[in-house]
Amino acid sequence: MSEYDLMQDMMLLAVRHSSSLEAFKEYCAMRNEFRSIGPKPQDFDGQIGGGWLTPEEVNRYKPFTIPMNNVVVGMEVGLAEDVKLARSVAERFGPVTAQHFRVTKFLDLTFPSEEELAAMMKAPSTH
Repeated sequence: MSEYDLMQDMMLLAVRHSSSLEAFKEYCAMRNEFRSIGPKPQDFDGQIGGGWLTPEEVNRYKPFTIPMNNVVVGMEVGLAEDVKLARSVAERFGPVTAQHFRVTKFLDLTFPSEEELAAMMKAPSTH
């Protein structure tokens, strides 16, 4: 791939990152609104609260929970694609910039391994 392709991918990654941040802000606003009217936890396991809802309560909260879930699902798909693009940019950055500045060594970007990413993305235990 060329320098042009790297620059295009870097700009795409910046735009995608900005979009992800906006989606996260939207989710946070929706979550805060839901927390102000939604059910309060009846018990806690550490920081995780829980409780039971009647079928009527579940239906009453769906107009809030379904859109929040849709935002999260969209973010999850987008973030997986962003990770793949970020890895590609990171791998190409050092060699292209070293060639451009005519130096034998240049900053190499590092990125977490698949195992490190999996550990970071693992949901907290609710036990």
